[in-house]
Amino acid sequence: MPDQAPPTPAPDPQHEPSPGDVRMLFVYGTLRRQSAHRMARYLAENARFVGEGVAWGTLVNLGSYPGLALPGQTAVVGDVYEFPEDSAPRHIAALDAYEGCGTNDPRPHEYRRELIAVRIADGSETTVWGYLMNDRPDRFEIIPGGDYLAWVLTRATR
Repeated sequence: MPDQAPPTPAPDPQHEPSPGDVRMLFVYGTLRRQSAHRMARYLAENARFVGEGVAWGTLVNLGSYPGLALPGQTAVVGDVYEFPEDSAPRHIAALDAYEGCGTNDPRPHEYRRELIAVRIADGSETTVWGYLMNDRPDRFEIIPGGDYLAWVLTRATR
């Protein structure tokens, strides 16, 4: 899957739907299924796992978690989840708070939630929510290979 061309760009942010209209989310770090983080468990308990996905961008090390910047040339590996229609806004708001970009979080936010294009493992492309870093990626260590969890395992075995 990562060898394929990048997906088409996400829709114009000026025409961004409300959180209830888009119920799918791409996660690439501590929220992935294999993560032991409590919020990864929250996500797994409150959303349906759709499959592994790829977003084309730049993945960087922000310390104890990664950051994603778009556009980029690396196939960033993550998981795609879908929230139930009746509870999507509530769960997305909880994840916004976790990511520090909720309505009550002080500015400037480290992340912003934005619509991004993702290619799912079945080959389909879709537009989903993703958390993108607000800082410049060139200020941080790039995570080679675009897979945060694999990178963490590699570093742990050194």
